[in-house]
Amino acid sequence: DQAQLKSLLHPINIDEMQNYHRIDASIRNTAAFIKMDEIDGVKYGVPYRGDIQTILYNAKKLKEAPGSWNALLSEAHRKKVSPFYQAEYNVGAILLAMGYEPEAAYNMAAQNIDWEKVSKNLEELALNSYGFWDWPPSDKLIEECDMLYGYGLLLRFSNLKDNNWQVAIPKEGVQLWVDDFCISAGVKRSPEKLKAAYLFIDYMLSDAMQIKVYEDQYYIPV
Repeated sequence: DQAQLKSLLHPINIDEMQNYHRIDASIRNTAAFIKMDEIDGVKYGVPYRGDIQTILYNAKKLKEAPGSWNALLSEAHRKKVSPFYQAEYNVGAILLAMGYEPEAAYNMAAQNIDWEKVSKNLEELALNSYGFWDWPPSDKLIEECDMLYGYGLLLRFSNLKDNNWQVAIPKEGVQLWVDDFCISAGVKRSPEKLKAAYLFIDYMLSDAMQIKVYEDQYYIPV
């Protein structure tokens, strides 16, 4: 409920942060991100880091990258696929396999979705599952699977040992997420806390911290 969300958050004044304008224009000026950060034209979020969620494939086992999300459902990979441990993301993967736009996963209520077919495909995904990976995934899972459904941090972890996991970009597209910073509405009672919140966000957008986002967290800096 956006009205309730507005009551919990403090509006963002981008002029309070020197580094805000250094956020990549593809994030600042893209309609999907603007919609994510704003309510009724007022900004409540500041992008911090992001990543794509896609198919990772074991290049030791597969000669070619999977070209479609439907590869996760193929009988050729029975018990050789490890889906996401968070169920809602697996629904997103199935929606992509069924030809829905990537945005459908983030606004399911607004889509005309064939939920019966989604359920059937999720059952197929479960049949193909070696196990739903959790953090950290086991060495055995990484060695045995043909494909994982995950993101950059999982790719880095999977290649720490003598493995060769690569990123596939399916023809249907991929899911993209971005983490935001928000400020609690409660800070309006304390100018000092509001100032500290802006200083913290600005610091997290600095070169030093954005480099750490990539080098230490393995995510995509903004």
